[in-house]
Amino acid sequence: MTNDQIDVALTPPMGWNSWNCYGATITQEKIKTQADAIVKLGMHKYGYIYVNIDDGWQGDRGGKYNAIQGNSKFPDMQGLCDYIHSLGLKIGIYSTPWTKSYAGYTGSFGHENEDVKQWVEWGIDFLKYDWNMWDPKEPSEEYVKRICDAIDLTGRKIVVSLSNTAPISNAHNWSKYANMWRTTGDIVDTWDSMSNIGFAQSDWAKFARPGHWNDTDMMVLGFVGWGKNQQLTRLTYDEQITHMTLWCILAAPLILGCDLTKSDGFLLEILTNRELLSVNQDPLGVQGYIVYKDGKIEVWTKPLQNGNRAIGVFNKGESTAEVKISWNEIGIHNNLCVRDFWHYKNLGKISDISTIEVNSHGVRIFVAGRKL
Repeated sequence: MTNDQIDVALTPPMGWNSWNCYGATITQEKIKTQADAIVKLGMHKYGYIYVNIDDGWQGDRGGKYNAIQGNSKFPDMQGLCDYIHSLGLKIGIYSTPWTKSYAGYTGSFGHENEDVKQWVEWGIDFLKYDWNMWDPKEPSEEYVKRICDAIDLTGRKIVVSLSNTAPISNAHNWSKYANMWRTTGDIVDTWDSMSNIGFAQSDWAKFARPGHWNDTDMMVLGFVGWGKNQQLTRLTYDEQITHMTLWCILAAPLILGCDLTKSDGFLLEILTNRELLSVNQDPLGVQGYIVYKDGKIEVWTKPLQNGNRAIGVFNKGESTAEVKISWNEIGIHNNLCVRDFWHYKNLGKISDISTIEVNSHGVRIFVAGRKL
């Protein structure tokens, strides 16, 4: 049995992860606080349901399975999992196929079955499995299959997320098992980091499908800090909209990494745009791809299950641009209607050529179809 037979993550997972906010300083109480914020803000109603503990929870081995137990910062893992579930949310955990994690905590190497049995008993719903790129062994199908087989033996449906910098040369092997995999190194909250990651995903598109997703890393919106002093993201207004739009067109998992207790109206507007989320969560499961490029202007499109298509017009340049779009050249014909998703309005039937103003580092996103 493989993860192909487990009906989880049929659309890109949505939720929150502790690393970009707290780093290895995460605690049980901080996890509860963020879970409470998801519910208080109503974000679970939009699909943000996973609350994922990253590196830093692991203590010594013990218990009836000789599995990794919570350390002093996580004195009651069972109670924490029960609490998250009582909110109607799902909980995720972190481990690695090596003996030690990036932050120096206990890993699962040689104890995969023991650890999985413990996670299942706690009620874990999501696993971030993080290989250490400093280890001389190259991550391979063997390590992915080992943990997935251990999960399959239990019968529990657990999303398996591989991290980080998965080598595309091996993608045809481990993408059979995992539900998502990091295609890149760690993101930070700058334009160069976010855009270099987001606009470099074309080669990965063929591996995306329902239940299996290319992961462009956690989002860097809101207050982030990686365990140090938190700060509001350094991305500008337009860069934040581009970040969210591009991740949705890429059918990337939408895993937040910010302190949700400090959310403002602008952040919530970005994260809860139902029309844009419908592009990310479209059940057809096709990753968007580039169809036109002219200098700093890129046009990406994403086919949708209902026959419509999402179109993102991105301006990677340093000044506002007036972009002339030939809709016919990108496969959008004159008898189709167009809706602007960020301005929440129908534009009617399109002519062949349109001139669109796009802010520096900004985006305009449209959906075209016979019925909108």
